[in-house]
Amino acid sequence: MCLKQLAFDYLKIDGDFIRGLGANKTDQLVVEAVVGIAQGLGKKTVAEFVGDIETTHRLRRGGVDYAQGYHIGMPQPVSAAFA
Repeated sequence: MCLKQLAFDYLKIDGDFIRGLGANKTDQLVVEAVVGIAQGLGKKTVAEFVGDIETTHRLRRGGVDYAQGYHIGMPQPVSAAFA
């Protein structure tokens, strides 16, 4: 099954592309392309493994909608997150 046949609301950007975002041109191009595809399809993006403020700023400037990672918040039990 290909992407255009799937029903989805979010495209998650793998942390392997996020961790090297500041220094790796390939990572920057992949993130830019994923954001462009998602926006073109009217979908949202989620970046994982966001570990610092500079990456957060780059993602915001690049149009990424949501972020997750240690910079955003430490993992916690679901029961604590919804208490």
